[in-house]
Amino acid sequence: MTNSLKIYFLIAISFVSFSSFSVTTTTNEIKITIEDIADVAKTDLDANDIVMCTNWSYKSVTGNANLIQNATFSLTPVAAGAINSNAIYIKNPCEGSGIIELKRLEDTCSTAPRRTIVSVKGETVLLTSSFTRHGFSSDCSQSSYVNVASESEQCAPNKSYVIISCDAGSEFTIADGVFPYADLFTIDSHGDGLGGADDVDASTIVDGFASVIIGDCADPTPEERLILLMHLIYAEVTRLRIVYQMQKHVVIQLNQNLQQKDRPVGKVLAT
Repeated sequence: MTNSLKIYFLIAISFVSFSSFSVTTTTNEIKITIEDIADVAKTDLDANDIVMCTNWSYKSVTGNANLIQNATFSLTPVAAGAINSNAIYIKNPCEGSGIIELKRLEDTCSTAPRRTIVSVKGETVLLTSSFTRHGFSSDCSQSSYVNVASESEQCAPNKSYVIISCDAGSEFTIADGVFPYADLFTIDSHGDGLGGADDVDASTIVDGFASVIIGDCADPTPEERLILLMHLIYAEVTRLRIVYQMQKHVVIQLNQNLQQKDRPVGKVLAT
């Protein structure tokens, strides 16, 4: 065999070997932060409403590293600096049908994994009915503003995982090997069902601020801003002022009625 044929043979073998295997990629310590903007007037944009640390593994189809057939990730809640319930849904990234298996944050260790058959891209599966309530141990004394105040206790997280398996022909494409972490999450801030004005996902932008932020788990979590507490105090003062005005109006009306009742009735004089 000539040298040129040997080189050609080796190149052909290398190409066949490479194209005969799928690629599994692992990325660790991916921090996902989601800002709750359900009530624009109370939005503090402090990037601590939903904070999770995640570890990922995703596998491509044979011969195309940018075509993903399944993805798995584990998640650990870090902070919940919100008062809204913040239900979290996982969006089906597959171009068609597949299966999403997960453990909800509120599930016990003995709860069987939840497996949902999805049929269309973007179909959602509930991960938790409330990240604020179920993201952390029930032994924690707080039900909001968890792990976001310097003087607060550090609450233990409830951990979870998600496995996404796309059916053959429904694999999804990633750009230049970059996995679209943010696109997999949708938030229902009030926990009253998707489809309302309080839904939040990667496309939600407020004042130039992205609602879903991808970072590193080593990044610090911002403490709670006082602006939100000020909004809550203002809202309560406003409510009390309205109640006072309503009660004042009722008292005035009652006084007028009593005065009208006590007024003597004039007699008609006979002619």
